[in-house]
Formats: sequence, structure tokens, C-alpha cells
Amino acid sequence: MKLSMWILADWLAKYKPSVNICEGHAVLSGVRLFSAEDPNMSNSIVYIGRASDFFPDKFSEEKVLCVNNKDWIMFDHKNLRDVLNDILKAFEFYNEWETSLKEAAYSGESFQALLDLSQSVFNNPMFIADWRGKVLAQTSQYEPGPDEEMWEYMILHGYVPAYAYGRLKQFPEQCLEIEYKKEIAIMFFPPYNYRCIHCSINYGKGNFIYFHIIQKNTVLTNGMIQLAETLKQAILILLRFINLPTDVHPASVLFSEMLSGKLPDDDALKWVMFTMGWEDTKNWYLISFHNLYPDQLSRTALLGLLEHHIPQGFTFIWKTYLIMLIDCQDWPIALPRIQQLLKDGLFCCGVSMPFSDWSNLSVYLKQAEVAIEYSQDKDIVNMCADHAWSYLLNEFAQYSKNTMMLHPAINQLEEYDRKKGTELTRTLYEYLRNERNCTITANALFIHRNSLQYRLGRIYELIDADLDNPDVRMHIMLSYQIKEHMKSTIPKINPSKKGKKTTTT
Repeated sequence: MKLSMWILADWLAKYKPSVNICEGHAVLSGVRLFSAEDPNMSNSIVYIGRASDFFPDKFSEEKVLCVNNKDWIMFDHKNLRDVLNDILKAFEFYNEWETSLKEAAYSGESFQALLDLSQSVFNNPMFIADWRGKVLAQTSQYEPGPDEEMWEYMILHGYVPAYAYGRLKQFPEQCLEIEYKKEIAIMFFPPYNYRCIHCSINYGKGNFIYFHIIQKNTVLTNGMIQLAETLKQAILILLRFINLPTDVHPASVLFSEMLSGKLPDDDALKWVMFTMGWEDTKNWYLISFHNLYPDQLSRTALLGLLEHHIPQGFTFIWKTYLIMLIDCQDWPIALPRIQQLLKDGLFCCGVSMPFSDWSNLSVYLKQAEVAIEYSQDKDIVNMCADHAWSYLLNEFAQYSKNTMMLHPAINQLEEYDRKKGTELTRTLYEYLRNERNCTITANALFIHRNSLQYRLGRIYELIDADLDNPDVRMHIMLSYQIKEHMKSTIPKINPSKKGKKTTTT
């Protein structure tokens, strides 16, 4: 294992070193005694000797000095052999640690095994968690760190608490580092006295895990950041042997589970919202895309186009469905792009009602499917809100057909209309629909007001209904609409027909 001057400074802290480290790269593979007769000094070796031997013009003391390129560490100690032996012990200790980490990783042991092997190196509380905050490993021999509540919650529930995400939001610059910064960094959240080394490890399509080394027993240093890189490399090796899925975005796993009826874990959902940038979103749309002509353009191809052109949404495939989830506020931006992508008529899509309750995700998929079904492929983009009433009428019609729950006034007037050739049924509907305003009703029917008064007189003679009762009026209007709907039943989609829903991949 390659050490650095930072790591050696930490290891030799008992000698109260004075440091001048300009580079501090982890390139050191060994230690040698300094000899003035050998001017060719290797970049990968730390040289140890008397300060007066290295710089006779500057130092007359017999203090021990370690040098690598422009970096040096001086110790308030005169016994060169003591310091040399301790440096040799450092190389031996860290080499054994790196070897044990790699052996555990290549053996496919566990994340917990890697932390257990690293406890003596960092001497601080540590944990490893996945993209949704699920704790994969956690040191056990330490008392709770600075944030006792969070540490105990992780032990009890196995998740990083969702309120930790709320705390992160108070530090937007730290959030950006956590989301985008690939190298390891020290982060500090002053209100919670929480200082840690944070490292995110990407291992697939949007998948990542991260680990924290929390400052408690030992101050976090630049040397510890370099040591954390060794732990990171061991985790990357282990990820290749434990067969975690890498070709599916983690959010699609959670959303697929929810579509299958599984209630989402609150902490997992909040972490996903955070990683998707939806932590402040109030309402979403679910959009379902249907391939109208088989073999013209696959769902997979459209998936790539949607991901590229509409990054505001999250697109994934569940069973035979190509689905996008998007913030309602981003819909005005996404709509014209979707229309452009679907303009060739190979696909159409249905858009659910706005929603905020993730526990009913399958219901919103049904809404999107209803929008496509009731549009009969007439439009590229079909909003459920535009077809919701037709759907409800159809449901009412199916129920009323079996239970005969329509208001009798409708049947009475329809029978009279058939015999006399009148339009009393529609007249009553328009009269009630227009709040019993005679002027508006006459205009809607294109008849004179006196003619309307005559019709209303006949209606009152024929039916027995209290039109001053708002429930009765609603019952009559709904009964009329159901009857009209039943006269022109909306055909259902036949998947076998051209231009209808297909399940091509």
C-alpha cells in the first residue's frame, strides 16, 4: 500500500511533528536513511535523517527529519531509530490492512466485514448505506457519535432517518458535493456538530452507495481521506462479487414495487425524492406510452429518447408499460417535447390526474390507461382529466344497467317523446343543467321562451319529482347523461387490432 506524508504525520503524532506538506500524494512505498553521498532521491521513498544532515545551513539541531520531494516532517525527538522503527511499523500495519480488505472483498464477504477490518484504522464510528438510505453496515463497538438520535435510529430501523435529508437541505453546497463529487471529502454540519468523511460510490445506472466516517474519537485529517480511498477501492471490488443489480436505476426498483402493490418505505421514498431532485415537489403526473404500430419503434428506443430530451422526468419500463413520472410544474416544458417525439404517430400516451399520494401509484397508471382508451387514439397526448367524466358515466351505466337506479322521470319523458315526437327529456335536462334559468335554457334549445314555458308545463304534468330538491335535480341530470352514454357505448381497445395497444419490446 502506498502511504503519504499526511498518513505518516498522523501515525507519528506522538512525536509532536511540525509539518510542511505541499503535495502529500500517496506515493510512498518505503523508507530509507538519508545519505548526503546519494543525491538521487526517489519520489516514492521517504528519507529519514538528522535535520542538520539534510539542511546543514539551516539546522544545527539533532532533531529527526523526514523528507519526500518538497514535503517534510520534523519531530521534536532526537532518537532516529525510534522514528525509523515507527515508520516501518506504519508500512507494515497499512499493508496488512489493505491485504485483509482485498482478501475479504475478493471472497465476497460483506460490507460489515470491511468496516470491522477498518475499525482500528479510523478509530471512529462508520456506516455504509445505499441510495435509499438503507444501512448496509455499521460499526458496533462505538457509543453514539455526535448525533446520538440518528445513530440509534439507524441501529433500530436499519435506515438513515429521513430527517437527515431535511438537514442536508439546509446546506445546498454540501448537497451538491454529495450528489456530484466523486472524490472523498470532509463535510461539516455545524448546527448538529456533525463532521464526517463522505464518499459516494457509483456502481451502475444511477445506483450508488456511500459511507461516512464520523469524527468522534479521532480528528479527521487529510491522511484519513487518503486511507478512506483504500476502503473505497475494497468496496468497489466487493460490489463486483455480491451481484447487486447495476443495469436498473434504483428509483425504478422502488416505483416498480409500488406499482405491484407494495407500500413504499417512508425513508426509502424520501431518499429517492432527494436524489431525483423532487424534495419540494407537491404534485406529479404519471404518463403511460403505447406503441400503436408493432415493430416500428420499440419501447426501449423511445425510453432512450425520453431520457435524453426530457431529463426533468423519470422514465422506466414496468412489465409491458413504458412509464414516465414528472413534476407537474415541469409539464409545460415536457409537453411540446413529447408531442415532437411522438409526432410520427407511432406512439400515443395517457396522462394521469395530478397526484401526491405515492401509495396509489397503480391507480394513476390506470388513469393514464383510461385516457388512452377513451381517446380512441385520436390524440398523441391524452389527459385523464379530459376523459374522466366519460369514464365515470360508463361506470355508472354498467351499475345502473344491473340495478335500474335511474330516475323514473327520464323513462317517463322518453316514452312520451317516442309517442309524440317531442323533446321533453332533453328540455328538462337543459333546464336543470342551466340552473332553471329560462332565458339560457331557451337559447340552448334554440326555441322561443314561450315554447319553453309550454314544454315545462307538460313536463310538470307528466312527472312526479320535487325539482326544488338539489339531490333530485342531480339524480335526474345524471340519469339523463347515463342514458345518453348507453346509447353510444364507447368501444374498448382491442390489443389485436392495428393502431391499438401492443406489448412489443
